[in-house]
Amino acid sequence: MIYLIEDKTSRRIDYGWSDKRFQQYSDIIRVICNLESFTENKEAMLLPGSIVLYHESFPNSVDYGRRRGVETFIDTLKERGVMLAYFSGSKSQRTINDNVCNLPPHVLYSNLGTFIDKVQAGENDFRYLMFGSKPELEDDLRESIIAVNNDNIGLPKVNTDKHLFFFVTSEEPLDVPFEGNNIEVQDAFDFDCDDTSLCEIIRRNLDNKIDALFVPLCFGETLSDFMGLRLAMMIRFSTNPNKLTPIIIYGEASYTDLLDLECFDILKMPGVSLVHSDFSSLQATAHTWKDISNSAYSAGLKNIHLHIPSDIGDNHSLSNKWAIHRWATAMNISEENDFDKVEAKVSENLYFRYLSALNSLKNAIKVNQKDMTIQKDSSNPKILLVDDQADEGWYEIMCHILYDINNIEFDCIGYYGELKAKTSDEIIELVKSKVESKNPDIVILDLRLCNSDYNTSKVKDMCGNKLLRKIKQHNRGIQVLMFSATNKVWNYQYLLNSEDDVDGADGFIIKEKPEDSVNVYFTKEVIKLFVASVTKCCQLTYRKALWVDLQNDLIKCSCSNSEYANFVFKLLELAQESLFAKQTNYTCASVFMNFFRVIEATANQYIDSYAKVDEETGQYYFLSKDGKPLWRFNTNDSAEPTETLLLDKKSLPYYQKICNTLMLLGAYSTHAYDIVKKRNAFEHPNADWQDSLQEFDISDVQNVFEIVHQLIQNQDNI
Repeated sequence: MIYLIEDKTSRRIDYGWSDKRFQQYSDIIRVICNLESFTENKEAMLLPGSIVLYHESFPNSVDYGRRRGVETFIDTLKERGVMLAYFSGSKSQRTINDNVCNLPPHVLYSNLGTFIDKVQAGENDFRYLMFGSKPELEDDLRESIIAVNNDNIGLPKVNTDKHLFFFVTSEEPLDVPFEGNNIEVQDAFDFDCDDTSLCEIIRRNLDNKIDALFVPLCFGETLSDFMGLRLAMMIRFSTNPNKLTPIIIYGEASYTDLLDLECFDILKMPGVSLVHSDFSSLQATAHTWKDISNSAYSAGLKNIHLHIPSDIGDNHSLSNKWAIHRWATAMNISEENDFDKVEAKVSENLYFRYLSALNSLKNAIKVNQKDMTIQKDSSNPKILLVDDQADEGWYEIMCHILYDINNIEFDCIGYYGELKAKTSDEIIELVKSKVESKNPDIVILDLRLCNSDYNTSKVKDMCGNKLLRKIKQHNRGIQVLMFSATNKVWNYQYLLNSEDDVDGADGFIIKEKPEDSVNVYFTKEVIKLFVASVTKCCQLTYRKALWVDLQNDLIKCSCSNSEYANFVFKLLELAQESLFAKQTNYTCASVFMNFFRVIEATANQYIDSYAKVDEETGQYYFLSKDGKPLWRFNTNDSAEPTETLLLDKKSLPYYQKICNTLMLLGAYSTHAYDIVKKRNAFEHPNADWQDSLQEFDISDVQNVFEIVHQLIQNQDNI
């Protein structure tokens, strides 16, 4: 039995292996896609004749302890001689050693049908998995290379003054068919053939401008991996002086041998040619030694098509890594010590080099410190980042913007891979506990946080959305910015809207996808949008503490059956809905007036507005409903009671009524004069004098609520 240990259904489908296709071979191959299935099949995998195909990212979805258990068991299979194939997107070569082989995913899935047929026929040979129906290709190539090199011996060389560079292999190296003072030969070209090594060989040898580059089609441990195509692609996607230099790939293979290779499309690129290794073919390329134009380069890029490597993951993981790369480049932190390893994963990866070539800019758009400055006013908020990809670079980026530039207290969940092995419920419980203990003012929240989020298209069921609603239930005033690579407008709308009477997000920041980068200014614009969104959230952090006190006031009013308490309860609810309403032009004015009406209702509850006559002076005075005389308050900015209120008129001045109510209930504040003045300007506007609606701001809301809260809490029997 063949056991395919692969955690990503989407990856199998991308390579043409749907569940329906696997069903056709159910008697010979079993797909293991989770830890439970892995555990159930462990004993069977140890049986003689078992074949295990193992994707190396499989254990990444579980915690460290269980991951070590999986890796230990795989080592046991290897030691017991079980046929074991390791595959992952980080592998660019095919190797075989006794019972173990290594190969890229596209090779495994391309040859899997042939391999299954051979196993069913009794031929358990990994060469069919590595080379498909032509396992003899490797030996044929070696023989052809030896033969053509022997034929070249003694043939005349052509003199040239051009600057030529030849990569040649250490085994069976090409004898260079040209001679001159400007010919360089790299004569030890066998090295690890991963992308990092290819980048290093380019950096080490191609810093100076060259007229033509000659690259062997076959090098490395496996000749039929045709690594020369990959190296040529790396050179074309680099930023060194030879990006537009003609490349001649030489080797002894036909186009039909190359058609199914990932890097075959480099042969569709202008200035790249494939020739045989004989002297006459190589010498005939002299007429092609002319750099291609930038326009030809751009046109040629359209002929290149690469799949997302399996070690990157799906489109979501790709967008994360790409966005991190673009943000770091724009902010000029790519070379910082705490970020260079993260950046290397992108800058040295062929697929990301391809994306960078597609989106290359004549003038890279940079973001300066002014663009990243957050306007905090007098507040200094606490911010929490929740992102399962935090350790991919988002943590360093957020530290740079929030802490280094803006000195904002910043915490993170997800940096040490603490979310990767958890279920949705476990993540929700972890974050909920952190929010309750750390009490952040702003949460920057990723939408997809666990494995199950990648298997659903319903945003309602995603962990990030569930967390958003939990945070808003805990405190509506905590500002939540969703941070996601989703490109669906309806997801954006859903996250911003209420769900079951629970608030939505306070903003949405898009993680840049490769297709977004067609717009030269996209990265800068989205970073500035992020800064503007955090700035807006900083201005609204006052809602968090206000909401807590407001809930206490609502609870107190709801526990009373008095008409006054019921009326105040409704006014508080109206103020609350105005406070958290989205897209309201005059939020502060609406909230202020609803809170102020609580003061008015309380004044009517406690103050007797009917005048009494002082028999000695004939003046009028007023009492509270419990018989206490009212004080006189000065109508100026430092208003305070000075003496008993005596008037020549029967009507009680509005300002005196409000201030006496506040004093009576221990809620008087120096803000009393201002809030009454602003209330009057709103109720009796003078269009010739001012637009009174524009006068209200956050401080007015805070001042009036401080008074309202004291009014309610200071009443024993409301």
